[in-house]
Amino acid sequence: MIRNISLILLLILSSCSEFLEEVPSTSFSESSAYSTEEALEASLTGCYSAMQGSSMFQGEMAEYLQYCSLLVHWKGTRTQQQWVQAFDLTMYSVNSNNQKMFSALYAAVFRCNKLIDALPSSPVDDGFKKEIEAEARLLRSILYFTLVRLYGDVPLVLAPASNVSETAVPRTPYQQVYAQVIADLEYAHANMRDESRQTAVTGTSGRPHRWAAASFLAAVYVQIACLMENPQDQWFDLSKEGRAPDFSHCGIADASAAWKLALDTAESVIAEGGYSLAEDYRSLFSWASPEDYMLKERIFVLQSTDNGTSGNYMAVRTLPEYPEGTLNVTTENKNTGRIRPERFVFQKWAATYGGTRADDSRTDVKNRLYLSCPDPRFDATFIHTSYFNQNRNADVALYPSKGCVRNKCSSEPYFRKYLNPRYDVGNSYADFYMMRYADVLLMAAEASASLSEGLGDAYWQKALDYVGQIHARARRSVSEGEPEAAQPTWEGRTFADADELVKAIMWERVFEMSCEGHEFFDTHRRGVRYIIDEITVPMNEFLALSDQSYGSKSYKSLLYNGVTLPTEPDVVRKGLLVAFPEDEIRYNQAIDYDDQNDFYVE
Repeated sequence: MIRNISLILLLILSSCSEFLEEVPSTSFSESSAYSTEEALEASLTGCYSAMQGSSMFQGEMAEYLQYCSLLVHWKGTRTQQQWVQAFDLTMYSVNSNNQKMFSALYAAVFRCNKLIDALPSSPVDDGFKKEIEAEARLLRSILYFTLVRLYGDVPLVLAPASNVSETAVPRTPYQQVYAQVIADLEYAHANMRDESRQTAVTGTSGRPHRWAAASFLAAVYVQIACLMENPQDQWFDLSKEGRAPDFSHCGIADASAAWKLALDTAESVIAEGGYSLAEDYRSLFSWASPEDYMLKERIFVLQSTDNGTSGNYMAVRTLPEYPEGTLNVTTENKNTGRIRPERFVFQKWAATYGGTRADDSRTDVKNRLYLSCPDPRFDATFIHTSYFNQNRNADVALYPSKGCVRNKCSSEPYFRKYLNPRYDVGNSYADFYMMRYADVLLMAAEASASLSEGLGDAYWQKALDYVGQIHARARRSVSEGEPEAAQPTWEGRTFADADELVKAIMWERVFEMSCEGHEFFDTHRRGVRYIIDEITVPMNEFLALSDQSYGSKSYKSLLYNGVTLPTEPDVVRKGLLVAFPEDEIRYNQAIDYDDQNDFYVE
């Protein structure tokens, strides 16, 4: 399998010398691979499978990008360069995880291209082939949307290479990549199956249908709007020719036009997509019954499998050892719980929505930090204060309980979202949300707020109403017989202007979707000033609190190696993109070192 993936990647973006070293280990008949409807469905399943590897969305990509957002942290003390690079909000070109992520994304692109390229010669009915092509183009668009957000200009490969000379592909300007992503999504929305047809053909409700394409199209317009709104705050060097965010070829004149397209597209999904919020937020992460896997909130998920090869990564790396409510009683795994909540987010969430502070008896908390939060999503997201360890048959104390605030970093809280009753380290049945309906509502809120010209206008009220739906569901997410929770709510809260409202919506995305893989893309698309004002400056202040210490060592020295997070615009600007991988520059003959991303000096 590794040899085959390596060959695929080399066919796309590698040197002739490396290509000649590879010998294909398997062969198959292409005529039979695409000759029946069942064969085409199997090939499409292979495209989905390529998105679920250990270096992909719910694997190392999610883990390392979350660290680069600074809103998620690792366990223990780490000093290796590939880790501490995250303090600059990025991964550098020689980071092995960067190369693996890049290669895995293009391996998945290759599968989509191979299937699309084979369809014209397939004897299968044209209508069925169009459905397959549309779904493959949905997946390809998501892959390129990920690539362009991570790297900016990327090689735009739309067909499998027919010879070695075609494997050297230059970086395509990011504006053209976005145009292709939009074209693929528009084709997918026009030609994919609707929900009933998808269910009838596949026998499952788990596959995305045509309105998933519209949902991702809204996300693309949001991204473009951010690039155009404050271009001086973005990753490109405006002094270079062709770097300005000109999307006139996509029919987008300015940021307001992009925000309007984002809002219109999101509202079409809201009105016609057939999606709805799950009644109880906690059911999104229950994984206990078949109904949990059939919620109308699920727009696109990467599904778990019975052998645990997908989904297992995020479960192992977010959960504690031997948690109650799982099958994991004795099995050890050194990677257990290495993706951990950031204390800063924990405290900001509690402070925003009526958290309870430590009382005067807590002499270990001089600044009286928050201990809990009445927002039901809080406990659905975090395992904090303590948890029951089945192997020890005892409770284990965690932050922010007494003795665990000014304590060694092993007492940090955990994420709860991937805890499932059949988890036993070797297997996991928790799905990974690529897109859910709450995301669409929050995109509509952000677009509305960005279009607002002042307090109380129609767009302002729309933004409040869309967030209000998220809040109402959260407050309902309590056990039967309990009163509705008092938080979260914005009732009585005021915002000075649209910018302040947008920032509140962005934090709502963090609270609603923590550890769902959105953190890097959300923070980085807002640009330099947002990151400095909302993340690095307040986090530096938080890390300086006297509470954040363990004996003579500070929390900052334990988990941040004493680093002060960057507040210089040039440093933050560089980190808005991940560096283009060293191996791709070295071996792709159409790319050289002068093609590295703007502002990178390593």
